[in-house]
Amino acid sequence: MTEQVTEQAMRKPERPPAGGEGPAIAFEAEAACALRAVYEGSLICGERGVDPPAVTFKESPRDVVTEIDRRIEHTIRRHLEPCGHPVLGEEGCGPNAVFPPVDDQPVWVVDPLDGTANFVSGMPWFAVAAGLWVGGDFVLGAVALPASRELLFTHGVRGAFLNGRPLSRPGRESPFAQALIAAGFAGHVPDPEQRRRQYALFGRINDQSRGALRLGSTIANICQVAAGRLQGAYGLGVRVWDAAAALAIARAAGYTVRWRLDPQDPTRLDFVVGTAAVVTAINAAMAETGAAAALETPESETQA
Repeated sequence: MTEQVTEQAMRKPERPPAGGEGPAIAFEAEAACALRAVYEGSLICGERGVDPPAVTFKESPRDVVTEIDRRIEHTIRRHLEPCGHPVLGEEGCGPNAVFPPVDDQPVWVVDPLDGTANFVSGMPWFAVAAGLWVGGDFVLGAVALPASRELLFTHGVRGAFLNGRPLSRPGRESPFAQALIAAGFAGHVPDPEQRRRQYALFGRINDQSRGALRLGSTIANICQVAAGRLQGAYGLGVRVWDAAAALAIARAAGYTVRWRLDPQDPTRLDFVVGTAAVVTAINAAMAETGAAAALETPESETQA
């Protein structure tokens, strides 16, 4: 992940969409701002010293925040400000940031450091992300994976990119039994029975596939799908900022994406992303175990 990537990425030649679902909406100025924002924010991660940073706990012992999170979010907001859209961030909301908005006004959805517990522990599975919500959909995203020096981003109708290289879904899909799948869970679930059903789903997927992983960063999980390293990922009751940017990237790369906002708390959502066969299998397992209702394709999406 280099300065050169951010300077050259926006000058890629035009090409058709990658074949995913959803609208091919340009927002090229916003895409450039998001890419610059997450790149600059990711540089702050390199300032972590030998000793773990001090943490503050939020919803659960694994849901933590550090001063580095706050500094990254401040940096991202500064780079997004020229676009003039409200910002919904994990560590705070900007003026007029209501989600979902009452009209079609664009709203930035930002996670300054997804996987803070991993970051604090010196583990490499964390991400810096900025996505844009417009008209009921996640239309663009930029994600930095600092530990692997990778930038993933959408660029209008040009599709999705990893360090400037186009991403696209494999032409040949693996069967579910050969799929490696990552899971994301809400930090706190007040209903013990619901948590039991979620773990039952995790166990079923683990037993029927190549394996189910719980790696501690929903954004990084989805990006590994977009990069073709995992065949699927799902999340239950995760915060919208934990998925927005990465879902836009995975869809632009040609993968199947399904999601649903929680009607009681629209800053939470359930999602499934991956190859078509894997999404179908996970979706069925979610319904059969009672972990979540089956996810339909959002109205804003259309099949390629």
